[in-house]
Amino acid sequence: MALREIQLSNKFKGPGFLYRRDFYDRDIEGSLSSFTPGEWGLLKGDGQDRLLVMVNHLAQLGPKIRAVTTWKNEFKDLSDWEILKTLIDRSIYKRSLFKNLKDGSRLIYGEADQLPGLVVDCYVNAVVVQINSAGIDRFRAQIKDYLQEKTNRTAILFDQPEYRKAEALPLFPLQGQLPDPIIIKENQFTFELPLGVVQKLGHYYDHRVNRNKLEQAVLNFNGSLKNGLDLFCYSGAWGMSALRAGMENMTFIDQGAFKEVILNNLKNNNLEERGDFVRDDVFDYLEQSLSQNKQFDLIISDPPAFSKNLKNKSKALIGYEKLHTSCLKLLKSNSLFAVASCTHGISHDELDRTVLEATKKSGKKVSLIDVGVQGQDHPFGHLQDSSFYIKYLLYFVE
Repeated sequence: MALREIQLSNKFKGPGFLYRRDFYDRDIEGSLSSFTPGEWGLLKGDGQDRLLVMVNHLAQLGPKIRAVTTWKNEFKDLSDWEILKTLIDRSIYKRSLFKNLKDGSRLIYGEADQLPGLVVDCYVNAVVVQINSAGIDRFRAQIKDYLQEKTNRTAILFDQPEYRKAEALPLFPLQGQLPDPIIIKENQFTFELPLGVVQKLGHYYDHRVNRNKLEQAVLNFNGSLKNGLDLFCYSGAWGMSALRAGMENMTFIDQGAFKEVILNNLKNNNLEERGDFVRDDVFDYLEQSLSQNKQFDLIISDPPAFSKNLKNKSKALIGYEKLHTSCLKLLKSNSLFAVASCTHGISHDELDRTVLEATKKSGKKVSLIDVGVQGQDHPFGHLQDSSFYIKYLLYFVE
């Protein structure tokens, strides 16, 4: 396969560039204007090492060159599509090695799986595909067909405008018919999500292992387990994990229209009559509960991202502190507080500090008894990796 080469500028010495994911016009010699958006190429340093990359000089936000993987001899006789299939196969194979992912998972997680701009979630009755890079978008039809063949499920191409705009990619009508409801299996639960309430790609697999950790913690807890709160509940996966472990009653709170979803999922998992749903803004609900002197034995807080960029990080931390202060005020002595976050750029340490600040305002004392990250289907290379974003902290409230 004849791939055109791109020469890095002389400021790059040695093989260190092989560990970067993104490159810009300033990083190379010459111009990218002759490259077709989405064309694959080889990025070359001052030695023999080369990086397989995707080029898009029309990208409006972010890098013009996105790294795929280090160039290997095994690729030399393969077409772009054949290399892409090889990387898809590797990603799917990695998931097959983990027993807890057999019923569904994030099959492909973008850059972390050497497939920048490709995200794939696999459910019982569908595979939902999101493509956000020009180098992957060239093969959207082939990817759809190939994933259907590999998973024996209907594959749906789902374009998200905000992400595709960054790469100057066109929007296509939804390709394929999503089943209604989407059926999800996770941690021996079965959840159903009607299309009318589905968020993003469907289910949030990223906290799967932390929901399992919470279930084990509740199972091993000898304190009171009478009343719990699942804040920002969505499908109810967190709260139902606690119920199965022995929590007597769980109130699910969300501003979305999830009442029928929650009641149906409780019934499907033999937990009916042990939970109720309140549609409300979470902060308003907490304020009202404080005015009514309510108290809880467990509160689970897993809000949507409070910030999408580092510019608003300080505001996000203030939001977490406010949320955690209200939660701590509502928790009884000898209770549990599960804190989760999906906000990029906020570390475990920073999230923990919002809880510690909240203890000062609530007059409560806590002990951190468990810590978690994202699961095996959301891999990341190291703790500073941009693919690492999930945080879970479990506290004992004295």
